[in-house]
Amino acid sequence: MTGLELFLEYEFLQLALAASGVMALLAGALGVPLVLREMAMFGHGFAHVSYAGVALGLLAGLYPLGVALVVTVVGALVMERLRARGAFSGDTRLAVVVSVGFAIGVTTVSLAGGFTTHVHAYLFGSLFSVTSTELWAMLPLAATLLVAFTLLYKEIFYITLDEEAAHLSGVPVGWINAALLALTAATIVLASRVVGLLLVAALLVIPAATALQMATSFKGAILGSMAVGLVSVVLGLAAAVSVDVAAGGAIVLVGGAVFALVTGARRAGLVRRG
Repeated sequence: MTGLELFLEYEFLQLALAASGVMALLAGALGVPLVLREMAMFGHGFAHVSYAGVALGLLAGLYPLGVALVVTVVGALVMERLRARGAFSGDTRLAVVVSVGFAIGVTTVSLAGGFTTHVHAYLFGSLFSVTSTELWAMLPLAATLLVAFTLLYKEIFYITLDEEAAHLSGVPVGWINAALLALTAATIVLASRVVGLLLVAALLVIPAATALQMATSFKGAILGSMAVGLVSVVLGLAAAVSVDVAAGGAIVLVGGAVFALVTGARRAGLVRRG
């Protein structure tokens, strides 16, 4: 049975492909502003904070991703509040929030009796167990992001280009930053089902970094990042099914390979950035 026949035959593979595709589009769009603003490490930070939410959810017997979503969004808004007040540098804020969040997760897991298979699944991903309910939960986030980028495209571009100038021009920088960070946090939590919390930031950073080497405009970078993300999840998922390896790892490795190819081609003069 060929790979295509497998995807047509089994619903769990169709759900995995749909979920990873949606998350690739979300992460691809959000990754470009983050990379351009040198905030790529925020993805890793949010992933560590969401670990605390997953652990708290498991301990309380609640839906882990639901609790993680609340905890991570709150953490993102706290970081934005500290940024708005000028309290400490970005790296310092990130380190504090990440350290506290991860410590809460570790402490909670130890109270629950150690690392369980459930925690392992969230850390490393469990793409082939994605349910239709979880897929439907991703769609409102995707719709929200689409509306936000459509209505606030000029403002997001302005803030990405020069945040201080945008603020002086009357752009509500604080609100837009908070919204983007909240969307990023939510994306990371839901994407943990695709590649796991330990690799989820790669979905934000690698496609964006790849597209920015070829893009001639901000919009082109976003569309290119989304395209690279889609290629990564499709080929990575196909490789995972064919070779029987972890889907999350395969997706990230494919993305890394695409990044390396584009980087090499650009250095060789085969790809030029406008």
